[in-house]
Amino acid sequence: MQESFYRWSRPGERGGGIVISMREMTRRKKGIEAIRQMAKAMGLISTVRFQQTRERAERAERSFALMRRTMADLAKGAETTHPYLRGMDVPVRGAVFVTSDRGLAGGYTTALIRLLKEKGWNPGGSRIWAVGKKGAGLLERRGFEIFGAWTKGLPLPKMAERLSAELLKAYKAGEIGEIHLFFTRPGRGMELEPGSMRLLPPEEPEDVSKQMTPMNFEPSFEEALEYIIPAYLCQMIYGGLLMGQAAENRARMEAMDAAERNAKDMVDALTLQFHRARQGAITRELAEIVSGDL
Repeated sequence: MQESFYRWSRPGERGGGIVISMREMTRRKKGIEAIRQMAKAMGLISTVRFQQTRERAERAERSFALMRRTMADLAKGAETTHPYLRGMDVPVRGAVFVTSDRGLAGGYTTALIRLLKEKGWNPGGSRIWAVGKKGAGLLERRGFEIFGAWTKGLPLPKMAERLSAELLKAYKAGEIGEIHLFFTRPGRGMELEPGSMRLLPPEEPEDVSKQMTPMNFEPSFEEALEYIIPAYLCQMIYGGLLMGQAAENRARMEAMDAAERNAKDMVDALTLQFHRARQGAITRELAEIVSGDL
C-alpha cells in the first residue's frame, strides 16, 4: 500500500491543520500514549501522597487558629511595647513563601505569586525566604531578593526550626520590621486557597477574645516572651509547610488528571484520522485497479 498523507488538526482547531503521513500518525500516537501513561502514574502517586498528608494538614489548620487567638490575646492584654508584639520601625518586610520544588502542579505556585502582588509586596521592600525551587526561581525573575531556596528534602520540623531562627534573627537585628507567611491550604472539594498571615507582630483575628484573664509571669513577661515567640513562630511555619505540602499534592493530582484526559482526546483524534487516511488509501488503490492504471 502506498504511503498516504492526511491533513490532521488537533482537537478544537479549525482550518488548515498539519499534513502528516500515516507512519507519522502512528509514531505520534505511541508517543502521546506513553505520556498519558506517565501522567496517569504520577496522578496515582499524587493521590496517595495527598491522602497521607491531608490529615496532618487538617490538624495543622486547627492549631493555626488556636495559636493565632492565643498570641492575639497575649498581645492585647500585655502592658508592654515589646518589639515582638508591637513591631519594628523598619520599612522592609520578611516572608516565608511556601511553594514546590517540582513542576507539573498546575497553577499552584503562580496563584501564590499573584497573591503576593495583590498584597502590595514589591522587590524594594521585601525579603523572601522561599521554600521550593520553583517559587524561588519565579520570584527572582520578578526582582525579589531571595534569602535561600529551601528544598523539601529536609524534614519539615527541622526546616521550620531553621527558618524561624533565621527570620527571628533578622527581626531582632532590625533588618525586617514584620514577618509574614505565604502558603496554600487545601480548600473544600478540589479547591486550593492561597493565603497569607502576619506572624510578627501578631495580627488580631476576628474571633479574638473580647476579655482576657490577666496572666502572671515569673520572672517577667519580657523574659517569658523570649521562650514563647520562637516556639510560636516555629509551629506556625511548620503548619504552613504541612498545609502547603497537602495542597501541592492535590494540585499535582488535578494537573495530571487533566493531562491524562487531554492525551486521551489526542489519541482518539489521531486514531480517527489514521482510519480515515487508511480508508482513503485503500479506496484510491481500488479505483486504480478498476480503471486498469496498474
